[in-house]
Amino acid sequence: MKELAVVVLGRRGKELARRLKEGLPSPVKVYLPRRLAEGEEAYDSLGELLADLFPKAQGIIWVGAVGTAVRLLAPLLRDKFSDPPVVVVDEGGRFAVSLLGGHHGANELAEKVAGILRAVPVITTASDSLGIISWDVFARQYNLALYPRAHLPRATRALLEGEEIWLYWDEDLPRLPLPWPPSVKVFSWRLGTTFPQEYPLTVWVSAKTLPEPPPFLALCPRKLVAGVGCRRGVKAEQVTLAIEETVKEAGFSLLALKALATVTLKQGEKGLEEAAVSLGLTLRYFSPEELAEVEKSWSDPLPASAFVKEKVGVGNICTTSALAAGGKRLLVPKRAFPGVTVALAELNWP
Repeated sequence: MKELAVVVLGRRGKELARRLKEGLPSPVKVYLPRRLAEGEEAYDSLGELLADLFPKAQGIIWVGAVGTAVRLLAPLLRDKFSDPPVVVVDEGGRFAVSLLGGHHGANELAEKVAGILRAVPVITTASDSLGIISWDVFARQYNLALYPRAHLPRATRALLEGEEIWLYWDEDLPRLPLPWPPSVKVFSWRLGTTFPQEYPLTVWVSAKTLPEPPPFLALCPRKLVAGVGCRRGVKAEQVTLAIEETVKEAGFSLLALKALATVTLKQGEKGLEEAAVSLGLTLRYFSPEELAEVEKSWSDPLPASAFVKEKVGVGNICTTSALAAGGKRLLVPKRAFPGVTVALAELNWP
């Protein structure tokens, strides 16, 4: 699990760091100048320390001046979706400033830090100041993939400035009772719906493959799990292609996948593990006993192989794995490819 890093610049920050380490629920590591470090991590160069922490920290709490933080962090910034959230606390412990990644953890972290230190949280993101939920906060809260990311600033500005937005909501998804401003018009959408030639900025919420022309911004619920069975020595490309084709033929976006699942006997299977990494997905493992229990308890007959049953103890690895990972409805019971089998199941969402 990633750690929160508390970076202290001077002696006055030591006590604040101690209180934060005791009060925050996440693992916390405190970094102090070598002359002040007593049982905590020591550093000699702030620049080198931040360059090392930035790619791997869950978040950074900087106890010192905002200006110093800005100058040292600026060369490290890459992308708001991958940069860690940064909160700055003054050495008097009066303010907790959400500096970077407000909608990606910093605002929430600033509130927690302020609560521990009895400080004032300083949140400057426009949507929070105006009491409007932003698209990226909405996506994070409800486990939605957001794409294309390059369109997010324009869609956010339209939301904040009251520009008319048409929000198409897939009728197969539960409608969330969100307090959208009056400028956002919400419509039900289904496959085959036609649209006028000209329409305002559009945002779509759907896990399906969307029609052309693509929407300005799409929010895709991560509501699918793919169960995978494979032969020993399978290549990552084989696994990835099998999963992509199964999801596409079922009519869903690849971004709707939340996880892959398989049997524990496949642990260490390099091709399978590499495929999960390339798709950006968690790979979950279940024992043969767990899969057999799913097979026995599922109400409908599942595809089964006598050979697999003899070797593993369950007639179908991919299907039972998808169900064991939380699948509530089978979308693709089993699809066979060279060296790979894939099943697709739907998870509860949100």
